[in-house]
Amino acid sequence: MPSNSSPENFERDENDPLIAGEELLKRLDRAWPNPPSDLSDQSTSASPTNQPSPPSWVAHYRIIRMLGSGGFGIVYLAHDEELKRLVALKLPRMEVWNDSQKWLRFVAEAEFASQLSHPGIVPVYHAELNSSTPFIASQYCDGPNLEQWLKARETPINWQQSCRLVAQLATAVEFAHQRGVVHRDLKPANIMLSPPPASHSPVGTPPDSQHTATNEESPTNADGGEEFLELDQYHARLTDFGLAKLIDPSTSQQGPSNLLLGSPHYMSPEQTDSANHVTPATDIYSLGVILFELLSGDIPITGDSPVALLENIRCSPPRKLRSVNVKLPTSLEQICDGCLQKNPQHRYASAAELATDLWRCIENQPLLKRKPTRWTNLIDWCVTPDRVSNAGWFCLVWNSIFATWLVAAILLLPTQIEISRSNWLGLIFETGWGVAFSIGPMMLLGWFTIKRYRLAIFGGTLLSAIKLPFFIRAMFAEPVYFTELLNELGLYAFGLHFLLVLLLTMQLALFTCATLVTMRQVSS
Repeated sequence: MPSNSSPENFERDENDPLIAGEELLKRLDRAWPNPPSDLSDQSTSASPTNQPSPPSWVAHYRIIRMLGSGGFGIVYLAHDEELKRLVALKLPRMEVWNDSQKWLRFVAEAEFASQLSHPGIVPVYHAELNSSTPFIASQYCDGPNLEQWLKARETPINWQQSCRLVAQLATAVEFAHQRGVVHRDLKPANIMLSPPPASHSPVGTPPDSQHTATNEESPTNADGGEEFLELDQYHARLTDFGLAKLIDPSTSQQGPSNLLLGSPHYMSPEQTDSANHVTPATDIYSLGVILFELLSGDIPITGDSPVALLENIRCSPPRKLRSVNVKLPTSLEQICDGCLQKNPQHRYASAAELATDLWRCIENQPLLKRKPTRWTNLIDWCVTPDRVSNAGWFCLVWNSIFATWLVAAILLLPTQIEISRSNWLGLIFETGWGVAFSIGPMMLLGWFTIKRYRLAIFGGTLLSAIKLPFFIRAMFAEPVYFTELLNELGLYAFGLHFLLVLLLTMQLALFTCATLVTMRQVSS
């Protein structure tokens, strides 16, 4: 074991993969003293009152100061003493070492970003993942991220500038998609804004991708208190590929997976169910949320709690853009709608098509993507996951009300009309039999459908389909003793049967939608 306490002198023992916990903590304490306890978002700026004491050197990088911290790592401004340039140096947190999923995300960020060379993606210069102090060295962007820029903005954003920025981002996203990489965590905090190297050129003219500052003094754009530039004077770049995933499932490296990955406000509906079934359409949805936020100052779907937010993303329609700002062009609302469709197949087919429509909107040309038809909207409504709970609650509520009314009516029958005791007891027996073996099972199926039991959903559909013909036949059948009683009580028997048929038809329709939703989830 090395005796030198500097982190760069430690070497991993390749023959001993299981390092004792006490020894591991000692190594980490020496390499990274005073780790921060903040587990906020990865792009959260460092708090001046809670900064860890960084190591002075990591390999040939000299640490200057901390730039930000997040759930998986801390980013430092460092100077590359070999190539004489500033870099953003990311070191993993201590808990990342002991969590295999977090470690895979840290490794994936280096592997995916290093394979993507594009002006709209922050390049990775160097990564060391097998040393005692793993790190990722990326290009240093001497500007704010989009989240910081939005927080500092006090005046409305020009919609043409917003379209140009998102079009540029969509071009970078399309580049990643063509190479099989889905980002899965697009949000303003993961979009860096770099000022042009010489002059403030428009967003459509990217600066030299190899440009970096050489002055070791920290830039003042993001941290020095100066006012930020206009949006079209920055060059936007994607960063943080820690949650990225390969599109091809047969590839050996698919990135880390979990049941729920991403930033809630920018997650697509399919991410709220399972992060393992994402496609390029997932990133298109997130771009739509970013575009909506730039244009309106707010996000399209909100919630009172994280659970409510995810449920609304999955089931509730997003707000219309022009309901927030009626002065915006209708074509912009159409673009946002094309990104924020619940069904991934109804969104833009690619990020390149989204970028094309954004430019056509700026130039006041007709959009390529057409509005969804009413038939398409109806199909989307039918296969929305919310139809499962709708079917369960509808079945449970109306069957409970009907059973309560039926039992109460029979029990109070002698107070309304003259009826023999034998006939009354016979009606009580028949009513109890019907409630126990017809209405009761439907109530149970409704309850278990709310709990999303698949057998209950299929059973509710089947039983509803079986009962409906009997109710229709009873509506036109010859009068029987029970029907005569209803008429005698002043209740129109035909009308009551018609109401029951209508309710049962609605129940069957909702259960059919719930079955379709369940079959789609099973097949996926």
